[in-house]
Amino acid sequence: MDLDIRVRHRATADPQGAREHIAARLRGALRRMNNRLAWVVVHLDDVNGPRGGNDKRCVVRAQAIDGAYAVGAATGCDLLGAVDRGLRRALDGLRLRLRRRRRR
Repeated sequence: MDLDIRVRHRATADPQGAREHIAARLRGALRRMNNRLAWVVVHLDDVNGPRGGNDKRCVVRAQAIDGAYAVGAATGCDLLGAVDRGLRRALDGLRLRLRRRRRR
């Protein structure tokens, strides 16, 4: 399976570290979703720039092979924590949509 993963970042101090973290989390998600993901786009942003604060934002858009689509977003003071929460929200939403489609 060839999953399309894109990470877009603005004002992220360590984009390579964030990419590796996201890839590791997605490997686990792929196992749980039985390779049904088609693509994932992750947007990372530092809302306040160098001023600091609770402003690291992660928005995740994910689509399954059958077309089910979900978005998850999270904001926090820690970028990797925001990534974890954003991925979890998007993938939980996607799993819910897939379950609903199977019931029909």
